[in-house]
Amino acid sequence: MTENEKFKNIYENAYNQQKQTMELNYTQFKNMIENAYLQHIQSIELYYTQLKNMIENAYNQHIQMIKTNASIMKSYSSMFGNNEIGKNIEKMESDFLTLNEESKKSMIGQLDLIKDNYLSNAAKINEGYHKMQSIDKFVPNPDGSVGSK
Repeated sequence: MTENEKFKNIYENAYNQQKQTMELNYTQFKNMIENAYLQHIQSIELYYTQLKNMIENAYNQHIQMIKTNASIMKSYSSMFGNNEIGKNIEKMESDFLTLNEESKKSMIGQLDLIKDNYLSNAAKINEGYHKMQSIDKFVPNPDGSVGSK
């Protein structure tokens, strides 16, 4: 084997090792991006669920408070035999319960919009990473030129 052939073999081996290393690093980078995207989605879903549960719990607590307060006020007014105040308290209780329900629906609706927006943004970011050019565009060919063969 001539010196030129030995040098060519060494060069080709080094080139192939370098190319494999770059391709491996690129694959690892792509996997990191995909894992980060999936973790991002999980975080969005988790926070959404936690916030929705908080809204539901607050809603249920408000219902209990409204009903308890209305019951106390009705009992107090009936002690004095004033039925008209009792009817007004029932109307007020109904209005508060309706308002509470509408508030819950509004908050969950806003939360849904925020979640959809976050998921959409995450998908756009992920799509951008997947549109990145293949590593082949950056690996020089053995002859020194650049570009896919």
